[in-house]
Amino acid sequence: MHMEGGHIMIPNAPGDDYKGRCPYHGACIEGMVASHALAARKDGDITKLPTYPDDDPLWDYAAYYLAQACMSITLLLSPEAIVISGGILNRHSLFPKIRETFKKILNGYVSVDKIKNHLDEYIVPSTHGNNIGIISACNLSVGAHRDTK
Repeated sequence: MHMEGGHIMIPNAPGDDYKGRCPYHGACIEGMVASHALAARKDGDITKLPTYPDDDPLWDYAAYYLAQACMSITLLLSPEAIVISGGILNRHSLFPKIRETFKKILNGYVSVDKIKNHLDEYIVPSTHGNNIGIISACNLSVGAHRDTK
C-alpha cells in the first residue's frame, strides 16, 4: 500500500458546486484541484489554465482545497513543514492564498510560532519540482537503512 494524501476527502469550498473528477472519490483533493478538475469549471481546456489571472475565483477554490489538505495534515501529523508540488503549483501566487486560507480555517486552533508567525516557512513549494515524492521516499529509505545499523 502507498500513501496518497491527495485522496483525502474535503468539504466543498463555499460557492463551488463542482462534484469532483476523481474516478474513485469524486470530491477528494485531487478530484477538486487537479488541472483537469480546475479546467472543467471553465471550458475544460487545461492548456488555458496558465492564462487565467491570479484573481480568477478558480485559484481561490484551488487554494481552499489545498489549505484544507494542509489543515488535515497539520492536525493529524503535526509536521515541521508541508511541502507541496504539482503542475498547478507552478503558479507561485497560489502559495500566499493557500497560507491565508489555512490560517483562516485553522482559526487559531494550533498556536505554535511557525504557524502563527512563519507560515511561509511551514507551507512551502518543493525545491525539487515534481520529483519531490521519489526524492523524499529515497531519503526516508536511506534514513531507515541507517537506523538498522
